[in-house]
Amino acid sequence: MWSLRFDQTIGAGAFGTVYLAKLKNDNGLSRPVAVKMITEGHADSEMFLTRMRDEARLLGLLCDPHVLNVLDLIVIEGRDAIVMEYVNGADLDAVVTRSGALPLSALVEIGATIAAALDRAHRAVHPVQGTPLNVIHRDIKPANIMLTAQGDLRLLDFGVAQARFAARESTTGQLVLGTLNYMAPDYIITGEVHPALDIYGLGLTLWELARGEIFGQPKVSMAAHEKRLDANMAALGPTHAAIEPVLRRMLSFKPEDRPDAAEVSRSLQALLEGLEDTTLVDFAAAASPPILANRPQCEDTEQLIGRRFQIAPPPAEFTEPTGITQTIADIPEFTEPPVQGIPEGPSSFDEEDTIETRSPPAAPKVLTRHAQPPNSVTMNPAATSPEAAPPSRSSRNAILGGALVGGLVGILAVAGMAYFLID
Repeated sequence: MWSLRFDQTIGAGAFGTVYLAKLKNDNGLSRPVAVKMITEGHADSEMFLTRMRDEARLLGLLCDPHVLNVLDLIVIEGRDAIVMEYVNGADLDAVVTRSGALPLSALVEIGATIAAALDRAHRAVHPVQGTPLNVIHRDIKPANIMLTAQGDLRLLDFGVAQARFAARESTTGQLVLGTLNYMAPDYIITGEVHPALDIYGLGLTLWELARGEIFGQPKVSMAAHEKRLDANMAALGPTHAAIEPVLRRMLSFKPEDRPDAAEVSRSLQALLEGLEDTTLVDFAAAASPPILANRPQCEDTEQLIGRRFQIAPPPAEFTEPTGITQTIADIPEFTEPPVQGIPEGPSSFDEEDTIETRSPPAAPKVLTRHAQPPNSVTMNPAATSPEAAPPSRSSRNAILGGALVGGLVGILAVAGMAYFLID
């Protein structure tokens, strides 16, 4: 039998509180894990859990040493929780906020390592079926890369990734997901998802690490984009000028002009061999510990610290989410259709300014470790409900009036957003 003991809080966000816990069995084998307790009653909790189930399955298929692993999805006292690999590190957003621009050797090594991880994800195939997984992260940014004091790196948050694999629950064909400041202009314009999106996000991340500031919101006009790119490349200065040729290609306006992840990794690795300034290991040893030591304590909103829970059935392996990767159903593959045109504008923003335009989430359901097979999950209950009666004349008039008002508001919002991005 396995037990899970909650020791302290280590973070909090819109969807819940993250705890440091210890997973232990009767034989004394134990390891630290991070457990995210999902906020009860959050309007988007079901959508979030659906993505996390997909992420857990996907990471079980990828199993990459530089990707943070989701170990299990469980229920504690009727509450949904996510058990993740615990990495005692700080994300690069916190690192650059505290330390400013990183030494060239350190940021080049970060770029080479993350590019190699992206290359493996982009080329990954299903371990059993041998079919391409077509994994695109599509939210590469400093906050989604973690650095430990030993210089180890983890790529986080594959919850908005696009991938093609059996048992996928979420269908994001009508979503434009990601963080606005790290979106490629072609993604904003067309909504098409491809590996070049990750290259663009990594390029923005490396520029930010080199300058200690954000590149700026994307421009959907090629002329405006090139003008900003020239100015930002010139701002690198002599200490980081050596990375400019690689970054300029990664940040090309047209996706076909960007190198693939393998080429980026090779180029940065070749550049790294000629550098002699502070290495990533030395930088991490100095930068990460102060951030971790000053990490604010979050409120124990769930009153879990010091409590122990039995986990049954126990995980078969630490590296594979039990009841997730082992219950892949034989259902047709999902192909995500592209979204055409500039999105109508964000319907909601989370604490990281993530844009989402989506339909209302499905009705919440209880999640258990061995829940119903993924192909039995209904994402749109209305699609199976009896056909509604035709609306009355007064209802039709009210709907028409609301549509006209909403349409005018939408047109003004789109015009304002387009002006801002194009200028």
